[in-house]
Amino acid sequence: MLFSLVIAWTLAPQPGEGVPTGKSVVLYGLLLQDVFGSPSPNGAFWSIAVEAQLYFVFPLLLLALRRAGAAVMLGVATAIVMLIGLLAPHVSAVDALMRFTPQFAALFAAGVVAAGIVRAGEKWQRVRWQWWSFAAVVPVIALIVVMGPVWTTGNFIWVDLAASPAVALLLVAVATRQPKPLVRLLDTRPVRSLGSFSYSLYLTHAPIVVVVYTVVVGPLFGTGLGAFGVMLLICVPVTIAFARGFAAVFEIPFVKHRSWAALRAAMTTRTAKPKIEEPVPATD
Repeated sequence: MLFSLVIAWTLAPQPGEGVPTGKSVVLYGLLLQDVFGSPSPNGAFWSIAVEAQLYFVFPLLLLALRRAGAAVMLGVATAIVMLIGLLAPHVSAVDALMRFTPQFAALFAAGVVAAGIVRAGEKWQRVRWQWWSFAAVVPVIALIVVMGPVWTTGNFIWVDLAASPAVALLLVAVATRQPKPLVRLLDTRPVRSLGSFSYSLYLTHAPIVVVVYTVVVGPLFGTGLGAFGVMLLICVPVTIAFARGFAAVFEIPFVKHRSWAALRAAMTTRTAKPKIEEPVPATD
């Protein structure tokens, strides 16, 4: 957040946002940005509040899973979200809940079910899950094509819910090593390396992209396909390189060492001077 605030205060705020204020610092620091409005220092930050709120829901999902089973847990979570979506256009109090993007609770529940399928045993792992995923995504694509972009962007709650089965099934497929070409691609060294700092890339890319366009690309190339191509040429390597350095300091150490004690021990070991052993006298 400090990096994002410095960029927004000194170079360029996020598109469609004002310059972040002290209120922004407090709300985004407490992960309350989807409860109260305030200028955003980083366009990617909207999802972090949702993520934190899902962690509060997670124990309830697990409790329902253990008491009633996966189908009931997923069905109840999805039904609640659908009820919110149906009532939101007509009830202002329910419409206020839409700022929490409630559909992600249903998607999170689908992820819990997917994890359960992966752990269910060898019989389930022999299923060709990638074909089920493909079958599930076809009607979603058809819906988007038929309804058009205006309807789609105004009804993300329904599009996300419709895409949920396809995404969950694809996760199951990849976790059970299917399909082989996709798994081989994901196992390549460049992709695995990118995955190791992908969250840092998500967190830091937005301010960099805005600065590149505001300072360089916009004044020189304006808008259009040419400007977009220049943005890609500059932003892809710059954001990846920055995110890799950012992750080395702020993400990867906390992934490898899950406690402060372990992290301090690792830092002490790395910074300690190597001990020079005394030579052993030769003997006859």
